[in-house]
Amino acid sequence: MRKPVESSTLLIFAAVFSFSALMASPSPWAGEREPFLLRLTSLETGDVVLERPLRRDETFTIRYIHSVDRTPVFEIFEVDPEGRLAVQATCFKMFGAGMGHWEGRGRVDFDGTWTWIRDIHQTLGRFVLRVGSPAVDHTLLYRGREFHLSERWAGKRLLVEVATRNES
Repeated sequence: MRKPVESSTLLIFAAVFSFSALMASPSPWAGEREPFLLRLTSLETGDVVLERPLRRDETFTIRYIHSVDRTPVFEIFEVDPEGRLAVQATCFKMFGAGMGHWEGRGRVDFDGTWTWIRDIHQTLGRFVLRVGSPAVDHTLLYRGREFHLSERWAGKRLLVEVATRNES
């Protein structure tokens, strides 16, 4: 069962979705269609469990509930200019366990409720996400939709990557 969401959480959620929608609007590369795929693959079975098209410079977000302070954390990802997965920004309520800022990577902003680390642009290539329990509620936010990963893959390891369409 999910807990009720605070109004400030709804505001940040709306801001993240609005930003994602803005980034999903037509770009100078509109003629390219959607050259990339966001792909989540089960490490246990090798099956692709979720795949969605991505445009160049488009963002998506993974939201989860922090295990210590029980508040949402938003990790915003982008496709970098070379077509690789990169962390663009992160947003959270408090510098709790595991939360913080690496000097020289992004800039820290505080809006009175939320701490933002923006302009990170740290290329990952790909990463393994250990999906948390339903209480952690790992959720992929993509083009205004929510994919509740914890409901289907709790305790599983998913490879998160961006692929070009010709690699599929």
